[in-house]
Amino acid sequence: MFLLYINNITKVTYTKDNNKKSKLVLFLDDISLTITNPNPTNFIKDINGVFTNINNRFKASLLSLNIEKIGVIQFLTKNRSHIPTSVGCDNNIKSSITKIKFLGIMIDKTLMWKSHTEMIILKLSVACLAVRAIKPFESPDTLKMVYYSYFHSIINYRIIFWSFLI
Repeated sequence: MFLLYINNITKVTYTKDNNKKSKLVLFLDDISLTITNPNPTNFIKDINGVFTNINNRFKASLLSLNIEKIGVIQFLTKNRSHIPTSVGCDNNIKSSITKIKFLGIMIDKTLMWKSHTEMIILKLSVACLAVRAIKPFESPDTLKMVYYSYFHSIINYRIIFWSFLI
C-alpha cells in the first residue's frame, strides 16, 4: 500500500523554475533526493522548495516524514566551499551533516571511502571475533558456513547491491 501512496512522488520534485535539477531515488521505503544548482541562493531555494513539496504531498496522502531520519549532506570538492544549508519541515530544522548512510554505503561530504571503510572494519572485527570464539568447538565445514554467512556477506553485500543501481 505504501508504494501506491508514493508511486508518483517524482512529480513534486521539480524545482521552482520547473527545471528537473533534482533526482529522486526510491528503494523500498527509503527516498533519497539529489539537488544540483551552482548558484548558492538558488540551491537553497530549490532544496527547501522540493522538500516542502514532498512534505505537502505526504500530508495530502495522510503520511508523515520521519524528521529524525532526514539527513542533508552537501558534497564538496576542493575548489567549492560549503554553503550553509538547512531544510525545514513543521517547525523542525535539519542542518547539513558531514556523512550519511545511503543504501548500505557510508558516504561523506567529500565522497571519500574513509567513513565506509571504518564501518566495514568494525563489522569485520566483530565477525572475526565470532569465528574465533566458535573455532575450537566447530568443524571446518561449520566454520566455513559461518564465514560465508557472516564475514563474506559483509564484504560482498554492497558490491552486489550497488551493481544493480549503476
